[in-house]
Amino acid sequence: MEKVTRRDEPLTRVTLQLLWRHQFQFAGYYMAKEKGFYREAGLDVEFRERRAGVHSIDEVISGQADFGVINDLLVQRALHGAPVVVLAALQQRSPTVVLATRRSGINTIKDLAGKRIVVANNQIEGVARQLLLSQGIADHDVLKMPHDYTLTALIEGRADACIGYLSDEPYTLRKLGIDYVSFQPREYGVDAYGDLLFTSRRKAQDDPEQVIAFREASLRGWEYAIEHVEEAIDHILAVYAPDADREKLVFEAIRLRGLMATDLVTLGHVNGTRWSRIVRQTAALEGFPESALPVNGENHLLFEQYMAYRWQYGRLLLVLSAVILVLGTLFWCVVSWTLNRMVRRRTAELTEANAQLNQENEMRRLAAESLRQSEALFKTLAEGIFDGLSMVDANGCLIYTNARFEAMYGYGAGTLIGKPFECLLSPGYAGRELMRFGKWSRTGTGGTDRIEAVLRRKDGKDVPVEISVQDVRVQGERALVAIHRDIAERKQMLRDMVRIVEWERRRIGQDLHDTIGQELTGIAYLAGSLCGESELPRCEREKIVADVLEICRDTHRQLRGIVSGLLPLSAEETLSEGLRRLTCNIRERLGVACELCERSGAPVEDIHTASHLFQIAQEATANAVRHGGATAIRITLETDGLQGELVIDDNGCGFDPANVGTGGSGLKIMRSRAELIGGNLLFVKREDGGMSVRCRFGDRMDKQETA
Repeated sequence: MEKVTRRDEPLTRVTLQLLWRHQFQFAGYYMAKEKGFYREAGLDVEFRERRAGVHSIDEVISGQADFGVINDLLVQRALHGAPVVVLAALQQRSPTVVLATRRSGINTIKDLAGKRIVVANNQIEGVARQLLLSQGIADHDVLKMPHDYTLTALIEGRADACIGYLSDEPYTLRKLGIDYVSFQPREYGVDAYGDLLFTSRRKAQDDPEQVIAFREASLRGWEYAIEHVEEAIDHILAVYAPDADREKLVFEAIRLRGLMATDLVTLGHVNGTRWSRIVRQTAALEGFPESALPVNGENHLLFEQYMAYRWQYGRLLLVLSAVILVLGTLFWCVVSWTLNRMVRRRTAELTEANAQLNQENEMRRLAAESLRQSEALFKTLAEGIFDGLSMVDANGCLIYTNARFEAMYGYGAGTLIGKPFECLLSPGYAGRELMRFGKWSRTGTGGTDRIEAVLRRKDGKDVPVEISVQDVRVQGERALVAIHRDIAERKQMLRDMVRIVEWERRRIGQDLHDTIGQELTGIAYLAGSLCGESELPRCEREKIVADVLEICRDTHRQLRGIVSGLLPLSAEETLSEGLRRLTCNIRERLGVACELCERSGAPVEDIHTASHLFQIAQEATANAVRHGGATAIRITLETDGLQGELVIDDNGCGFDPANVGTGGSGLKIMRSRAELIGGNLLFVKREDGGMSVRCRFGDRMDKQETA
């Protein structure tokens, strides 16, 4: 084809979206610009490296770039409807290869099943995907690992294989002396071209001359680059990639020149028969039925065939348009005469009717709009409240329930409408609730009436609720609106608090009896000895008095220990001091081994945060001894003053963390305390037995939760 030159016209700026970072893979384009081939074609070309998460096809289709370089992924995207056309194939064989280390035990492609493969964008695409599919390996048969665009994971053994280029990754593995095995698509009957120069269909239609000029100039650049490899590498190092490894660029040039096969075919040539076979092969592996492919439609992806198809299609449309225009004109002449008579007769009738309809429609529109706004407002209010909302008519049937009400009693959306409210009554309380409803039906509520009741869920469980009832009028009829609030958790917490108080009273009483009571008995015994033996020698009396004083001091220390175990963190006490007091008290009072490990860069300054953390530690250690039967506890505090983690580990029997939501009030109180300081409380069952209670607070919680 004749070369296109535009020496006398101003240069047109176009953008070429590269497939990767600057390297020898794009040397032909660099040399076309350096040697003035693009300028001779009237073009000023900008090269754009690939950005993370952005495909060349998307950039070209969206108009962000005029031309692009892509691999075999173009066929797959085109089958899904991407409007692109191929201008040239730079390599006659795909450089894509699957690499695996020998130590991974992978010897055949089928050994990849269940292995860890490093892939970009968390998906296997293009010819690599077709290679695996051809051997019966689907995406879910391998473990995909994110690609950091290095071979670190493969080298360190965190991955078993990766998808790369023959001209890139093998050089690095050889240089590091790592033994590897490679799997190339053509070895398994999967055929594909390498890098493809392409543009959008819109660009091809709007400016085919520019497209041809760009392609011809690019191929001239590639011819020069493969004949002057050293000069091309010097130019890349000087302009585009000064930090690149020269030896690697030489390696890449040798591999790519072999894949171009210029000794066998013309540079950039795309064989139509082979291309058709590649498209149909890709469609079959990707699950496209044969019927979904248009006749010779796969060749419409090639620039020349697409332009020829557009020309034939345009000529056919022109002929059809002319025929349709002639027939339409004749038909219109006949129809217009008939319609003209009918229109004149009906116009007068419709004008009058239209005026009446407009007036009625406007009135209906205003009424419907008012009703719609009222319904929308009511629905927003009803569905937005946290409590259950219901409406009962004078006959006791439910005429409205919100989503919270249905969830509270275990019913599906709308299933309660029309049912009598007796279906929610518990047999043990039904008589009392029916009497209340009868009273409300006869005399009304006289305002808002609030009661506590026990109702029954669909699954048979009783639910204690607080109900607020109000008289309303609905379309002229009396009805009762009731707001239901679930108070089961509140009642359970009250029962748990009473039980905890009783347990603490018994424990304190037992402690006083076992320690101070026995000491006081000893004091009474010694005092009796002093009173009954008036003739005791002076030294024996002094010894008895000294024993009494020592017992008093011990009693005082024991009393302080008991009180210390009950006191919260004081205003003068730091969190570290409070935790040391807590561990000492656990060892002395409960006889349980307890230690404190601190890795603190700075103390927790906020007294509110420190107090809640101390009480979380108090409750966790008490639970470990009281319910878990722990004999050893370790408290770990790691903080820099603003953020950190408090961990309480024990060796008790533990519990199932999945049941924390149904646990006692102690666990709920701990979790509430963590939320009050902007923290997060985790319960983890340790592998060696016991539990680990972890409270993360401050910025540390956000970072760890994100990780």
